[in-house]
Amino acid sequence: MTPELRAIARQDWSEIYDLANTYRQQEQWQSAAIALQRTIELRPDFFWSHHHLGDVFSKLQQWQQAAQAYGEAVKINPQFFWSWHNLGDVLSRLQQWDRAIASYLQGIYLQPEHQLSYQKLGTAFKQGDLAQIIKDYRQLIQTPPLNSIFELLHNQPQRLIELANNLVQQHQTYGAIVVHYLVLEIQPTNIDVLQSLSQLLKQQSKLEQAIAVNQQQLQQNTDRDKPLKVLS
Repeated sequence: MTPELRAIARQDWSEIYDLANTYRQQEQWQSAAIALQRTIELRPDFFWSHHHLGDVFSKLQQWQQAAQAYGEAVKINPQFFWSWHNLGDVLSRLQQWDRAIASYLQGIYLQPEHQLSYQKLGTAFKQGDLAQIIKDYRQLIQTPPLNSIFELLHNQPQRLIELANNLVQQHQTYGAIVVHYLVLEIQPTNIDVLQSLSQLLKQQSKLEQAIAVNQQQLQQNTDRDKPLKVLS
């Protein structure tokens, strides 16, 4: 055991927590992590130790450990926006996109005015084939897991509609399309949502066509600029 660890082990909880905060302020992340882990050993139900440990592991770019710490934080206090938001960020780093989407949705449910979350949610929805993502999430909203964010949204379709509208306002077309389909699983005859979805699909089609044309032009320019082979 290092001298630092021995010193921490001899202190009581409040002293160790104060020490952890000092290390965090001084950006001594490794020492802060050690101190916070010790506070958790002594008081495993103290929310802030888990949340701050997630922050510290994020600073250390130890994403798996950060995800575990934030995961414990939201179990203890599921009403704190930043734990869900930061968990979404860490899961995105780990490319665990479905879990990241669920975390961002939990955060948005708590603070729907937080615009950055919509952008990050939209980015997470882009990580895959649109048709497959729509299929998967339509099935998920039909039979949502108990006590999940999808069960909450299934039972409150107006929140889904607000989510879809906010994604449109943030120019997150991909995510907005997915969420429109989720609304229609619950309210299949909602005319406003059907019309909005039709417009979004047209926009997406035009965007895909423009990207295809641009890629074709780039390829043609690349081929034209290639040096000619001289026959010997």
